[in-house]
Amino acid sequence: MTALLLAPLLVIRPVHARAHSTDPWDWIIQHVCADVSDRPVPADPYDGCPSGTHERRLKLGDPMPYLRHDQPGPGHPHGFQRRDSYPLADRHFGGMISANDGDFDYTEPYRVMHPGDGDGYDVYRVVGGYVSGSGTRGHSSNRETFFGSGCKPYNGWVFFPASFLGELRLGTSGRGVFPVYGDYYEQNGEPYPGHCGPDTRFVTGTLTTWSFTPDYPFGGVNGAPEKRIDAIVSTHGFPVRAAPLPAHFGLERFYFTDLYGLT
Repeated sequence: MTALLLAPLLVIRPVHARAHSTDPWDWIIQHVCADVSDRPVPADPYDGCPSGTHERRLKLGDPMPYLRHDQPGPGHPHGFQRRDSYPLADRHFGGMISANDGDFDYTEPYRVMHPGDGDGYDVYRVVGGYVSGSGTRGHSSNRETFFGSGCKPYNGWVFFPASFLGELRLGTSGRGVFPVYGDYYEQNGEPYPGHCGPDTRFVTGTLTTWSFTPDYPFGGVNGAPEKRIDAIVSTHGFPVRAAPLPAHFGLERFYFTDLYGLT
């Protein structure tokens, strides 16, 4: 893939009114501007596509016309993390998956403490009416599958139902508890997708919530400018059967935009 333009989520622009897609893939895979021959051009779609071009999401085989990265810092004009989101052919189940690349540009001592970070990606699927994380392909963590109900390699780590896209307005939200099991199949010497069966002990007490937030502010760290983009915010990790809550538990939060995909 060629990188022609860097597009950090931190430039002040007017908020653009835009219709929200009801296709989940528009909220997972980043959008580009394409010319009359439908070839991506080096332009940030947040600014509005240049004359003679149109906006669409990345397609299979497209070159990458811009790279997504976080806030810049001293010695890091293009940020510390890069998270591009692009489609891949699904050779296991057919159709398409999304690969969200992770590239970390931390300096020492981070790389000593976390060798190999930045050499992998996460896999996302749209199956059975849900957007879910199917697994990871990492260097330091090896390969992991997130199994859902029925030992399917998807719909365990759920982010939101596809039907939610038809009701996006201020204040809309939802929640659910989905059984999930993560198997590090590469570490365990197992073929893809790993082991899951009658003996598998699923995690069944973790809450997932999702909500729609118009004009969510991205960027703006340490006085830097920001971009405001409508977003679906999905949070995973609240224990639902603990009373009182344990002193320590982990949460993971994901942002989906109908412009940059999973952000």
